[in-house]
Amino acid sequence: MKIDEKKTELISKIKTIYPSIYEEILNNIRTPVLKSFRVIDGNKEEEIYKQLLKEGFDLIKINGIHKAYSILNEKNYPISKSKAYINKEIYIQELSSMLAVEILEPKPFENILDLCAAPGSKTSQIANLTNNLANIFAVESNPNRIKRLKNVIEEYKVGANLIKTDGRPFLKYYPKFSDFFDRVLVDAPCTNEGSLYLNNTNLFKYWSKNEPKRISKLQKGLLNSGFKALKKNGILVYSTCTMSVEENELVIDWLLKKHKDAHLLNIDLQYVSNLEYVDGVCEYNQKNLNSNIHKTKRIIPNRYFSAFFIAKFTKI
Repeated sequence: MKIDEKKTELISKIKTIYPSIYEEILNNIRTPVLKSFRVIDGNKEEEIYKQLLKEGFDLIKINGIHKAYSILNEKNYPISKSKAYINKEIYIQELSSMLAVEILEPKPFENILDLCAAPGSKTSQIANLTNNLANIFAVESNPNRIKRLKNVIEEYKVGANLIKTDGRPFLKYYPKFSDFFDRVLVDAPCTNEGSLYLNNTNLFKYWSKNEPKRISKLQKGLLNSGFKALKKNGILVYSTCTMSVEENELVIDWLLKKHKDAHLLNIDLQYVSNLEYVDGVCEYNQKNLNSNIHKTKRIIPNRYFSAFFIAKFTKI
C-alpha cells in the first residue's frame, strides 16, 4: 500500500473512533509533540530548573506529573546536550508515557512488576517515585532492547531485578510470582500510532491497517500474564501508545470476560495540566463492550501529549 493510501486509512480510523473531534486531532498530529523530561532528584529540582533556564531552555512545568516539564524552546542546543542530561539529573521521556506510571502509583517497599520493561523509561520512573525503595522486577525478552534496559538501569542507578524472558509465559518459568505483585505495569508493544505524524511520510513505512489485529494477540497474552501475577487487591495498569480499538478496548473487554475477578477502576486525570482526554469506547463495529470500559482513558494528541490509552485494574 502506498504512503498516501496509508494516511487515508489512518484518517478514516480516526474519524471512526473520534467522530466529534477528529478534525482537531488531525490538525494536532501534523507535527510532533514538544519534548519533555522529568527531574530525577526532587531535592535538586529548583536548582536544575534554574540551570536549564540559564542554558537557554524555555520550560513549562506540568502539574499532575511529578517533576515533569515540557520544553517550549531549545534556543542554543538540544536538551540532550544540557548539563543536567549529561549528568543524568533529568530523564527525557514523553508526558503520555509518564502518565502510565503516575496512574500506577507505585509505593516504597512494594513488589512491582514491569512486564514490558525496555527501554527502561518507566522502570526508571517507578524507581524515582519510590525513592528506589520498591522491589522492582523488569521483564524483557528482546536481546537488543535488553541492552538498552541494562544501560538505563546502570546509568540512572535504578534498583531493579532484570528478568530475561517472554512476558507471556512468565509464570510458567517463575510460578512463585503468581498472585505476588502489589502493582503490575503492562505497557504493551503496539502499532505506535501515537508517533505517526501526517507531515512525516517516513513514519508510515511500516504501518498497516491489519497490524492491530495481529499484535492484539501478543497484548492479550501479556495482559493475561500480568493479571495472573497480580495479588488480590493489587493494582495493574495496561497502556499503549496507539489509537486502535483492537489494541485497547477490545483487549480490555477480552480480559474482563476471561477473569471474573478483574475489576476496572476509575482514572483521575483532572489535575494534569495541558491534557485532553475522553473515556474509552464501549461500542465498536456495532458490538457492545463491557460498560465499565468507560473508566479507561484515551489521551487526545495535542501540543504536549501524544495519543495514548490507559486502563487501571484491581483483582477482587
